[in-house]
Amino acid sequence: MKKLIFVFAMLASIYSITSCSSLPEEPTTDEYSRDVEKFSAGDAQYEGAYNNFDYRVTVMSEQMQRIYINKKAEMYLWSDEKKLAELKSLQTNNGERSQIFLSFFTPSRSDDNLSSSKSIWAVYLQNGNTRYEGRVTKNRSSRTELNVLYPYHGRFASAYSVDFPVSVNQLDMQNLKVTITGPLGTKSVEFSKANH
Repeated sequence: MKKLIFVFAMLASIYSITSCSSLPEEPTTDEYSRDVEKFSAGDAQYEGAYNNFDYRVTVMSEQMQRIYINKKAEMYLWSDEKKLAELKSLQTNNGERSQIFLSFFTPSRSDDNLSSSKSIWAVYLQNGNTRYEGRVTKNRSSRTELNVLYPYHGRFASAYSVDFPVSVNQLDMQNLKVTITGPLGTKSVEFSKANH
């Protein structure tokens, strides 16, 4: 009988602890995810049932840069001065270049070489009638930070930053298309000027 009372008391204790310990949802996370999605698109290339590659990109327009810096400021509890300095640092080259974040996956590790000098891939940005070839670099931020800043970035994907020799201001005025091409296929995603 003592064992039965003890078991009942333990179950009641566990129930009361777990029912009161739910974590509050962070409303800014869902809002941030929706904001990132406005500036993101992706696609996949299949050969039959075999996944050759898939990717998702986020165009770092001026508006997306502000959203991004606000999220980092929230994560790291930056002062207003630090937040402004980080935004200025990020926007320093906006007059000369634009950038996208690229989350890329291919099942073959040897084909995941976008930033290599011997890469089998090319990344293009088409702005109106003009096409620019991207310079791809590996994004070395921590996976945890990347998963917060780019919620769609999966654990098997690689993170890259791609720079294009065109002003961010020009991107905001015209429709954009990002193309990834290589021997495993070609895929493009389009962004409308209404989103940026």
